[in-house]
Amino acid sequence: MKARSYVDVLHRIQGVTARDRSWLVSEIALLSYPPDRYPLVALRRPGEEGVPRLSLSAGMHGDEVAGVEALLRFLESDLPRCFASIPLIVLPCQNPFGYEHHSRFNGCGLDLNRQFDKPDTPAQESLPLKRFLLQHRPDLVVECHEDSDADGFYLWEIKRPGRPEIGRAIVDRIAASRPITAASAIEGCFVTDGVAHPTAERIGRIGGWSHTYLLFQNGASHCLTPETPSARPFDERVDMHLISVRTALERV
Repeated sequence: MKARSYVDVLHRIQGVTARDRSWLVSEIALLSYPPDRYPLVALRRPGEEGVPRLSLSAGMHGDEVAGVEALLRFLESDLPRCFASIPLIVLPCQNPFGYEHHSRFNGCGLDLNRQFDKPDTPAQESLPLKRFLLQHRPDLVVECHEDSDADGFYLWEIKRPGRPEIGRAIVDRIAASRPITAASAIEGCFVTDGVAHPTAERIGRIGGWSHTYLLFQNGASHCLTPETPSARPFDERVDMHLISVRTALERV
């Protein structure tokens, strides 16, 4: 039984591109989960020459829906025009089957965020996503997730030496009105006031490369994974992701 409609996501994307012709839309795959088929859609906007490219993505896990809504609201807002110089990639919903069925996994029961180092993965979504991302190679990455066990907002941050922190600025903004996790460790990694830094040991332990680790290993200088607490109200979680996106835009 479907929990929501991916067609509604596509209609909202069509509305965005009808209003703003600067967006280029690509169908990077047509996913087949009989009786349903799902066009996997990516948006990009050129921006200005020499400005670092920012990638925004959500819906890798289909039961983490606040990030999908946040990116759709971002696209429908004035924010893209306020930051018109920044080249953008937006992947609003990377797991359409999981989104419709409120499942972490895709239609084959796979966790897509463990497939990006597997050239022979049976996941229909992973290789097209990988090709698209490596073709356009963002410098800064924001990959929206949710955590059903979290007591408050936190984020993962990996960056090259010398890059200024962005995670601390995001957490400080959210802390003004929303709860931040009190955890000092998550999945075996230290957390400092809501900012977690993944270790190589954790990356090996979870069983495969994530979206962000793929991009970091292929030249991205800064990757952020905001994690909103699933127990909080939906609009509150959406707002946390929008704060994360806006703060990243301001620091490209």
